[in-house]
Amino acid sequence: MLLESSLAERLAQVITNQRHRLREFGLRPLRKLLLVGPPGTGKTMTAAALAGELALPLFSIQLDGLISRFLGETAAKLRLVFDTMAGTRGETATTWVRSGGC
Repeated sequence: MLLESSLAERLAQVITNQRHRLREFGLRPLRKLLLVGPPGTGKTMTAAALAGELALPLFSIQLDGLISRFLGETAAKLRLVFDTMAGTRGETATTWVRSGGC
């Protein structure tokens, strides 16, 4: 993946912090990271690369397939997503939610 040097440095810092620095002091690594940008800027690819580097599973969820006009359907789909995540790796699973157009 080709990145601007400032962005590459920030992502390398996230990986380093998650792997080493926080654990040295007995702190838990961050479980969430918000990537912001317009469609087509590499947010999903970045999330996948970070998950791969940190050996964490990545769940990519498209909102247009999750949200329903019926509240009960949406709740059931959300429950399925979170149950699957919990069964995969407990609380350490990484979730990437995106709208259908991204």
